[in-house]
Amino acid sequence: MDIFCQAETVLKDVIIHRTDNFFVVHDGFPLVEGHLFLIPKFHQDCFLNMHKKYLREYEALIKMIVAFLRDQYQDPVLFEHGIIAQTIPHAHLHFLPTSKSILNVIKQVAIPMRKPKTPYLLYGKQGKITYYNVVNQIEPGFLHKTFAETLRRPIIAKERAIDAKKWMKNVKDKWDK
Repeated sequence: MDIFCQAETVLKDVIIHRTDNFFVVHDGFPLVEGHLFLIPKFHQDCFLNMHKKYLREYEALIKMIVAFLRDQYQDPVLFEHGIIAQTIPHAHLHFLPTSKSILNVIKQVAIPMRKPKTPYLLYGKQGKITYYNVVNQIEPGFLHKTFAETLRRPIIAKERAIDAKKWMKNVKDKWDK
């Protein structure tokens, strides 16, 4: 059982919002203030494999999170490693409020898919989400690490935790308004 399957107890301090089937969580090792992710309460390997009955709720939450971040921070980048480069074997979609892009790096290792299928990388900005087929070897956490480098944040997660409590409180306060 992975940590996201135990989110209700293990991650209770970082849960920002909950619905019947999902949690909105502040990353415990954030790249920037407002680094959120969306996780299903049920075990799911990646969002592309998720049952259609959850899609309406999933899509509504994406819109809610994007609107919140756009209003309080800036337009976020969305990314998911799919099953190809996960560090936790449970679906989780990252929302990163930043103007930075790593699309040029993604295009060095992956090509866009017309019809999404697993395995994949997901990358989105300004309402456009693209699934990528990985054609070169990548390491687990590839997108996360690439953003850490781009944002000049520590690659090692524990080194990023220094700001986490303060940032989580700020986000929670803004969310609860």
